[in-house]
Amino acid sequence: MSTMLAVPGVPVAKAEFKAKALEYLRQVEATGQALVITDHGRPVVRIIPHHPDGALDAAQGAWARRVAEGEVRYDADAAVAPLPADAWGDLA
Repeated sequence: MSTMLAVPGVPVAKAEFKAKALEYLRQVEATGQALVITDHGRPVVRIIPHHPDGALDAAQGAWARRVAEGEVRYDADAAVAPLPADAWGDLA
């Protein structure tokens, strides 16, 4: 197996990805780590590994655990509350 091309969490430039796309895709598949591709330093694409059926249940369970442990806070009322007028900026 070849060495890792991308360091987990470090974005890859679009030109670099283009030159070694298959190798990067294999790395995502092998490691399960997402890969962010940038265009002129701006993140534009995120490649994530595919998970078979049941992955949604696993993801929801993982988030529920993180919420229960206090790692992630979720306030259902705040999530659906309308934004104040000043939050809209030029769109108001």
